[in-house]
Amino acid sequence: MPRHGLDGIVVSGDLTAALNYLYFTGHLPRDFQMQVGRPHIFILNSSGDAAIITLNATASTAAADSWVTDIRQYAEPFQPNILIDTLKDLGLGAARIGWELGPSQKMVVPVGAFLEAQRTLSSAQFLDATSLIEELRMIKSAAEIGAIKEASRINQAALEYAFSQIGEGSTEAQACTEVMVGLVKNGADRPPVAQLLSTSSPKFRGGRGHDARFSGGSNEPLAKGDLVFLDSGCSVEGYWSEFNRTGSIGDPTDEQIEYNRIARLIVRQTVEDAVKPGTTFKQMLQTFFDICEDNKVPFASYKDFTDHPFRHLCHGMGITSSEPPYVRFDRDAPLEAGMVLSVEAYYATPEFKYANEEAVAVTENGFEWLSVPDDGIFTCGTGLK
Repeated sequence: MPRHGLDGIVVSGDLTAALNYLYFTGHLPRDFQMQVGRPHIFILNSSGDAAIITLNATASTAAADSWVTDIRQYAEPFQPNILIDTLKDLGLGAARIGWELGPSQKMVVPVGAFLEAQRTLSSAQFLDATSLIEELRMIKSAAEIGAIKEASRINQAALEYAFSQIGEGSTEAQACTEVMVGLVKNGADRPPVAQLLSTSSPKFRGGRGHDARFSGGSNEPLAKGDLVFLDSGCSVEGYWSEFNRTGSIGDPTDEQIEYNRIARLIVRQTVEDAVKPGTTFKQMLQTFFDICEDNKVPFASYKDFTDHPFRHLCHGMGITSSEPPYVRFDRDAPLEAGMVLSVEAYYATPEFKYANEEAVAVTENGFEWLSVPDDGIFTCGTGLK
């Protein structure tokens, strides 16, 4: 905190998303109800004194799950006095206080309570703590990496299960359902169960293409020769992993196998050549561009990485399935040991957009695979081709 010019920090969560609150406290209030009127607030000062403000119904779980012993309860509706009094009690009534105010943050403290605290504590400074929060969350401990690795195992098993359950006449929407079943069967037990995107050959035939992966699963029957793309993930102990795989209805063609091979190769070679401490984000992207050029990947497949607004080649994973660092060509920040990355790339054709994505951790000497590297297109109904 002193290095960031702060005397204290406030983070928050509710029943829809805990995020920073979970990270700092270890307490998950339940994040699967669409109930936004029950904030949970963690306050820490630079001396190490901490308090939790919790809904009375979840105070007992906060006491059981968190290291924090000063737990203060309220009954709905939330009122600003408990927030103001707790800040004062922790010596922050006239201090420099960091809040979740940045573009990548979400403050769950009710706006009225936040403004009332500003008015009442007029000698305090209410500042953005984003850089501190991101600095902490980007570097994972061995325990955090272990949870992400287990989430990767569950996701791999779920994808294999989903592809084994569909065939000719099935739909992309059914494949999505089977992924969620597979995640639960293999150990995902915390709602929301799945991070899930998909696309398939019927969408390409309909002119919607790969970017329709955000639109939900198609209900058009799959035919022999069609491809299904599934991008899924789950969390273990609050830590997410996610990556994608592709399946075919019937045996994939030689052309499909080759395009998929190139997509996998450029991801794997980029990881092997560039993922190590000290490599800058820009250097990693340049390595990726060189590998794409060497393998005659169409420029259209990676154009978005090369120019504004600079799509990221990698995103971090942790408390959420996509979080900093975002590895982009316009940034010179270095990779650091403890970062966990999702590395993904594409090979675009008129018929399909082939993709590969892997989860890796940056180690002191290089990298560690957290996902089992993709070994090719799954033949649906029979397993891995």
